[in-house]
Amino acid sequence: AMGLIIEDEKNFAVLTDLMGIEDFNGDMDFKVAGTEKGITALQMDCKALNITTPVLEKGLAQAKDARAQIMKKILETLPESRKTVSEYAPKIKVVKIPVDRIGEFIGPSGKNIKKLMADTGTQIDVNDDGSVSVSGVDPEKMQNAITWVEGFSKEVKAGEIYEGEVVRLMSFGAFVNILPGKDGMVHVTDMGQDGFVKDAGDVVQIGQKVQVRVKEIDDQGRINLSMNMDPSKDKPREERSRNGFNGGSRNGGGRSFGGDRRGGFSHGGGRSFDRGRRNFDRPDRGTSGGPHFPTSRLIGDDKKGFDR
Repeated sequence: AMGLIIEDEKNFAVLTDLMGIEDFNGDMDFKVAGTEKGITALQMDCKALNITTPVLEKGLAQAKDARAQIMKKILETLPESRKTVSEYAPKIKVVKIPVDRIGEFIGPSGKNIKKLMADTGTQIDVNDDGSVSVSGVDPEKMQNAITWVEGFSKEVKAGEIYEGEVVRLMSFGAFVNILPGKDGMVHVTDMGQDGFVKDAGDVVQIGQKVQVRVKEIDDQGRINLSMNMDPSKDKPREERSRNGFNGGSRNGGGRSFGGDRRGGFSHGGGRSFDRGRRNFDRPDRGTSGGPHFPTSRLIGDDKKGFDR
């Protein structure tokens, strides 16, 4: 900050690093900022009308000399900028998530975001444009929170490899959490074992860390995983019968219900109710309504009439 006391063009004094009283009683407050390579900013409050070019030249020259002395002291104390800020200084980073997943990220009544803040010791704020601000003091905890948020917004693709955690076991496979809010299933045939695997619990346990490859994502968005890193070793799944009869067919060679029974129904030659052979043996009662019951082959012919 340079100051000036001036009477005329020849009688003036340029003050370096002026004090408050000099600023109040002086004719100019001239601030000059910069480095050893040049000036980066200027600001001037002027109270006199007779400030000439020679006055400004002298002021800039003195400012350069003063700036050089200050820079020398700074470099003696701190030769280069610090790689990281102080561990006690607050830090903040902004991560983007899809706008249509903000509700899912926050969770019901803020359940998800509250848990994340409690687990990582950070402050997390979400804006309407999907910007998630993560702030805190501990760099490691902040990075854990940032990694979680980035993982939440990541889209899983076939062929990617993840380090996941087994979160649920079923007899036919294991469910593995690979990203925040994203679980996939490893079928027993994809567990990297040469022999037959009867139960997934024989290979992995809940809480175990496993490396998995995204095998495919089906039409319903379900993630199918494999513990085989080589896609060429994937075993084809046996197609399950859609008719529920384990290979049976409705067009021949299938199950038969009732054989030659009246009103029977056979899978052998397609569905057949054989309406022409049904005989309810009821008397002709006109058009009267009421329940009608088929005859039973376990009752003798003399007992089949309704008039018995």
